[in-house]
Amino acid sequence: MGNRTEKTIILDTNILMHYRQADEIDWCKELEADKVELLITPVVIEEIEKHNAQNQSRKLRSRANHCIKWISSQITNDSLKTVIRKGISLCILDAEPSIDFHLNRLDKDIKDDRIIAHAIEWNENHPDGPAIILTTDPGIRVKAMGRKLPLILWGDNKYKLPSDPDPLEKRNEELVREITLLKNRMPKLEVKFENDEKCKEFVLKPRSKQEKETELDREWNTYKLGRGVMPAGLAAIMTDDQYELNVRKYYASYEKYLNEVSEYESSVVTLNLLLTNTGSATADDVRIELTLPNELDIKLYYDLPRKPEPPKMPRPNEVFVPGISLGPNHLKGSLPKMNNINFVWHTETKQHDLQSFSYCVGTAMHGIPTRLPSIYIVFDNNLKTSSFEVEYTIFSRDVLEPVSGKILVKIQQQMDI
Repeated sequence: MGNRTEKTIILDTNILMHYRQADEIDWCKELEADKVELLITPVVIEEIEKHNAQNQSRKLRSRANHCIKWISSQITNDSLKTVIRKGISLCILDAEPSIDFHLNRLDKDIKDDRIIAHAIEWNENHPDGPAIILTTDPGIRVKAMGRKLPLILWGDNKYKLPSDPDPLEKRNEELVREITLLKNRMPKLEVKFENDEKCKEFVLKPRSKQEKETELDREWNTYKLGRGVMPAGLAAIMTDDQYELNVRKYYASYEKYLNEVSEYESSVVTLNLLLTNTGSATADDVRIELTLPNELDIKLYYDLPRKPEPPKMPRPNEVFVPGISLGPNHLKGSLPKMNNINFVWHTETKQHDLQSFSYCVGTAMHGIPTRLPSIYIVFDNNLKTSSFEVEYTIFSRDVLEPVSGKILVKIQQQMDI
């Protein structure tokens, strides 16, 4: 690097943080100089203190703490300049540069710019011995070149500290990976509606008068009255009047059936829920606890409403008997058969006026949804219904903690037209 002389070096933060302690480096030999003066600026001390307080790496925090202690040890009562080894002196600057940052296209809030400003000010005051910036940062290099400031860019050399990870941090990373693998091998349980929905809207709408009349006309046109459409051999068994009387009774009953279906469709909401497992492991001994608002009229297996069935068209030799009313207020249904699922009804009222019940599921296979027994909610046609939440908590011996969540039910009620 030319004739051996005295050189001044402005140390960047990364030189102090990632290379050997300054008094352990043979600066005269490395820089081919007789004497070397090392400058530490206020911004570098500020950055090292920040590493000491905030760096997430325990190793770098420890290194920063070591640097601060070493710099402090070089300060004497009467001077900020000291000799650290033969031919090498260390000077700690105690003031920010006084140059015009704006005029030099620099920003005081940018730490690299403050180092550049120190170099500019030093060179203005020491024209015979300009300061050289020593850094590993290409960004400072670009700014120094644009202002014709001398700079040395260090990379890997014999003075660079080993980059081996801190043993404690390495162990922590291994533990994080192990926990992540363990979590990935666990079940991931949720309760959803069909079609993977967390919210479902139901429209309670009775069939309009026009819709019922259209369906009745369609049924009427299917079995027109008269001997011309009477099945073969029927005329020999019953008279035209008898057949017509039975058909008229059938239509009267069919009209009643349409009214009952309309009442059912406008008052009953069926919640078909699924237990999903999107994890990578099977869950055993699963229990699902559901809570719903206490004011809801919930019907379950033993009293669930059954949709009305249409009456049968009279056949030859058959006297038509109108069916028993199948209105939703007094319907009974049979218990659906679902493998590995038991149902438990909690009659007590929980806090905040909630009612609860639970499903006991034997096994929840991963990737295969489990259909839960339906929940039926009967609404009064005169009651203004709204949305409500179904809260769930899932317990299993294969999950670390109970899984909680919510699904939303939206109810829209429309009046008959």
